[in-house]
Amino acid sequence: AETKLSSANERAAASESRASKAEDELVNSQKKLETASLQLTAANEETAAVKADHTNCLDDLASTQQLLKAAEERSKDLEVSVTSLESKLASAEAETNKEQEQQASIVAGMEAEMEKLKSQLKESVSVAAAKAKELANSNEELGKIKAKMEASYCDVDRIVD
Repeated sequence: AETKLSSANERAAASESRASKAEDELVNSQKKLETASLQLTAANEETAAVKADHTNCLDDLASTQQLLKAAEERSKDLEVSVTSLESKLASAEAETNKEQEQQASIVAGMEAEMEKLKSQLKESVSVAAAKAKELANSNEELGKIKAKMEASYCDVDRIVD
């Protein structure tokens, strides 16, 4: 009975150790999940800022085009000035296009990072679920060992009496 009790105690200690490790891993997974969530929020905020910058650039381009039309109506006889303004407009459009391309590249990079974070989040959730299941199994196994130990104690009590 003592050997069985000792063996049961060893198994219980091992189960408790596994359960503790599983709990630690679950806590770590939850921390990783929280970190990934914060990173996703930050990425969303950065995306919103990039979109706002893009809108401002488009507004700037529209304003530039309106100014050009007004200048053409007021100074048709000053074709040299109009040509100069058109050249400036072309440069502004090229610069705006370049900025839009850069912003599109930034947005694409952020979207890729968001996808990566989503993938990591799914993986963390999967790991946490597996660890929770493992913990539940360990707890069930611990319950069985406890029941066996209690039965052994009852048997020992009957033998002693």
